[in-house]
Amino acid sequence: MTMVLGYNFGEEAAIFCDSRGSWEIKPNQYLPKDALQKILPLGKRSLIGYAGNVSIAIQIVNKIKQKILKNSNFTHIEKLVKYIPKISKRYSAKNKEVEFILAGINSKSKIEIWSFRHPLFSPVLVSDFEVIGSGEVVKKYVEDNKKKFSKKSIKEKTDALVIGVSNELDGLNIDTVGGMLQVLIIDNKGIRPYKYGHIDINPAAGSSNAKSIDFENGVWTQE
Repeated sequence: MTMVLGYNFGEEAAIFCDSRGSWEIKPNQYLPKDALQKILPLGKRSLIGYAGNVSIAIQIVNKIKQKILKNSNFTHIEKLVKYIPKISKRYSAKNKEVEFILAGINSKSKIEIWSFRHPLFSPVLVSDFEVIGSGEVVKKYVEDNKKKFSKKSIKEKTDALVIGVSNELDGLNIDTVGGMLQVLIIDNKGIRPYKYGHIDINPAAGSSNAKSIDFENGVWTQE
């Protein structure tokens, strides 16, 4: 599974996800790797994040992209909200659950976030935030700490969420969630990645460990 968090701040929105994917190398034995991109732009004004079975999710997202290539009007969030349930029900499997969060700018230049859950994928408009995947356990933390995320600038809001959610996930120690959080910001200017880093200092050992995440040529890289 994974963790995808969509937060609508009004004038802008931020979509967060972890970067862990698990590959089955033997029956019931999985190899985790923190290099999976789970938030994908669908155009200049919309993006989608997924949780659950990776192969099914990618297949559905590819079908959505093919639809957009044939008809550019399907980059509009109003069109996507109606199309995603149809294509998801067609390609999903009973025993392979998948969920989506869609974010975009509507025809009135307002930000919308929608969630779609297996098996019906009925669209649900998100009033402020939503979390999907096995990392959904952070939902209570986000709800209880909304005041921390109501600061003025998008950078302050995003910084607070990155730090808080990352610490919460680390404390919960969920095997299927890991790696640095990938974050995309969406507003009326379009979609942009949120780049950040941090340093872990161990005074007792006299050592430090610097980590950063960057987005280049459509690919997230962690160092």
